[in-house]
Amino acid sequence: MNSVQPALEDGDYGLARRALEAHRPAPGQEDLRGFEWRYFWKLSQDDSLESWRGHSNFVSYLAVSPDGKTLASGSFDGSIRLRDLASGRVTTLSVNAGNVNSVAFSPDGRFLAAGNYTGPAQLWELASGRMISLFDGEWSRVSFSPVQALLAVSSGGVTVSGGVTATVSVWDCTRQEPGRTFPESGSRTAFSPDGKILAIGSLDDAIKLWDIATGQLRQTLTNSGSITSLAFSPDGQRLVASNEKGEVQFWDLATGHQSTPLSGHTAKVWSAAFSPDSQTLATASSDQTIGLWDVVSQRSKGRLKGHGREVLSVAFLPDGKRLVSASNDGTLRLWSAESKEETKRIADDLVLSPSQDIMVLQGRPQGMGFGVFVFSEDGLRMAAAGGDGVNIWDLATKQVLGTITNEFRALALTDSGRTLVTIDTNYNLRFWDWEKQLLRTNFVLSTTDEPIGTAQLSPGGKVLATATRGGR
Repeated sequence: MNSVQPALEDGDYGLARRALEAHRPAPGQEDLRGFEWRYFWKLSQDDSLESWRGHSNFVSYLAVSPDGKTLASGSFDGSIRLRDLASGRVTTLSVNAGNVNSVAFSPDGRFLAAGNYTGPAQLWELASGRMISLFDGEWSRVSFSPVQALLAVSSGGVTVSGGVTATVSVWDCTRQEPGRTFPESGSRTAFSPDGKILAIGSLDDAIKLWDIATGQLRQTLTNSGSITSLAFSPDGQRLVASNEKGEVQFWDLATGHQSTPLSGHTAKVWSAAFSPDSQTLATASSDQTIGLWDVVSQRSKGRLKGHGREVLSVAFLPDGKRLVSASNDGTLRLWSAESKEETKRIADDLVLSPSQDIMVLQGRPQGMGFGVFVFSEDGLRMAAAGGDGVNIWDLATKQVLGTITNEFRALALTDSGRTLVTIDTNYNLRFWDWEKQLLRTNFVLSTTDEPIGTAQLSPGGKVLATATRGGR
C-alpha cells in the first residue's frame, strides 16, 4: 500500500491500480481491505469519459472515420476492430493482420488500410469486409491522403524498421494502380490537407516534403530527431513531428521556421494529432499521458491521465470536443478535449470552516494531497493529507506551518489547533503536538477480526466513532 500514494501523485494510475489489485482477496479469503483501500481505488480511476476493451494484446494504433461514426483499432493480437461510436457495436475486420502498427481510412470512408511489423500492408473494402490488396514489403506503415484515395505505404527490412532506407510508394486505391515511389526516404508519412504534398520522416534527423504530382523535393526540414509521427495542421500552416526523445517539433510551412520543441513529456512521444480547427494539438506518450497544447502559443493546456501503460496513438473526433486514445494497457479511451485548466471538476465533498466563511471543495485533490480536510475550532488552521503525510495550513497566509510525516488521514485539529489527530494505514489513532513533532498518544483501533473501515472524532475531541467494514 505504501507505493499507491506516490504513484497517484506521479500520475501513474496503472501502477496504483496494480498495487491495489494485489490486495484483493482470493475466493474464500477474508477481505481485509479498509477505508484507505477504497479511497485510493476511487482516486486511481481516470477522468476518461469511456474505456473500451476487446483486444487481447496492446492497442497500437487507431483512426476515426471521416464521418466520425466509426473507430478503427489495430493491435498486436493480430486483429483490426471497428467500433460504432453511437451504439458501441464492435465488428472484427481481421484476426490475421499481424502486429498492426498503423490504420487509416480513405477520405470517402470506402477503404481501410493497415500496416504491420510482420508482413505487408493490407487494404480492405469496408462495404464488403473483403481484403482487396496486399502490398509488397515488411515493416509496413500506411497513411491516406485527406482528399482522394491515394495511399502512402512505407516498407523496409527488419534492420531498417524506421530508418532512412525504407521505401514509400503511393497507390491509387480506386484504380488499384501504383503511383510514385520514393526510395530510401523514410517510414513516417503524412499528406498535406490539400493532398499535394507528402511529408516523409525517418531516423536521420530530417523530414522531406515531396510534390505528389511531379515527384520533386519541395523542402527539407532538419533537426527533427528520430521521427515517430508526423501531422499537418488542417489549415495547412504547420507541420508537427514527434520524436523518440519525447520532443514535439513545430514548423511554420510558409517560412520554414522551426519553433523551440515543446517539452513536458518525460518519455517518447508516439503520436500527435491536431484538432479540426487547428488550435489544439494532442500528443500520446510513453509516460502514460496525453498532452494537450495550444498551437498558437505552444503552451501546455493540460494533461489527460488514466491509461495504465504507454499511450501509443491519439486522434480527435470531427466535433473537436472529444478525442480517443489507444494504449498498450489494452484499452481504448474516450476523453473530453477540454483542457484541465478549462474543465472544473465537481467536488466529491464540500467542507465549511467553523466560521462558514471558507469552503474547501474536495474532489481529486491537487497540491494538497489525499484525505479529508479538517479545521481547528477557531477556523484559523486546516489539516489535510499531502505527499509526505498530513500538512497543517495557516488559512490566512495559505502557508504550510508543519507536517507530520507518514500519516494517512487527518481526523481533527483540537485544543485551539495545537493538537492534531491522525489515523494511519495500520488503523492506529494518534494524537500529536504537531509544533513539537511529538506523539502524545497512540491507540490501536483494529483489535477485532474485522478491520476499521472508517473513523471520525467528535468536534470536541472527546468521542471517537469507528465503523468496521461489516457495519459494526
